[in-house]
Amino acid sequence: MDDKYYQAKKAAAHRIYTAQPSIHSPYFNDEIRLGPEGFRHLCVGAHGERTEEERIRRFLLLPLALKILATATTVQEYRYVDGAAQLSKSSWIEPGSELVQCWGFTALFVQQAVKVVVRKVGKGDFEFWSVILATPRKGRSHARSHKKRLFSDF
Repeated sequence: MDDKYYQAKKAAAHRIYTAQPSIHSPYFNDEIRLGPEGFRHLCVGAHGERTEEERIRRFLLLPLALKILATATTVQEYRYVDGAAQLSKSSWIEPGSELVQCWGFTALFVQQAVKVVVRKVGKGDFEFWSVILATPRKGRSHARSHKKRLFSDF
């Protein structure tokens, strides 16, 4: 992929992401912090650097993610891990850390589901953590085959 294209998409996403320090969530009735860890997680995952194609995909999804966070009133997924009892090499929790909670908000755009993850470590702030194209589950109509069509227009 062209490095200029990648750099342009990354710069545009960074401008959008850093335009405000937080976004108000009606679900939490609180602010979700848009910190550097969240933007870094768009580029680097639990198993290392994401592919350039995956990073661009996440950069393109970022405006939709912020819209979802500003409007979502229901949560689709929740998980938590007691970091003190969990030994993990995952990027979302450090061994010996406090309770880590994650919430997943999903919305449908152009026949493709977009999922946004918010996390909270211990008594810290709610923080943006990730945005992805949601994978289909049994009985759901959005299929991964829509992924190529969604991004072919960009």
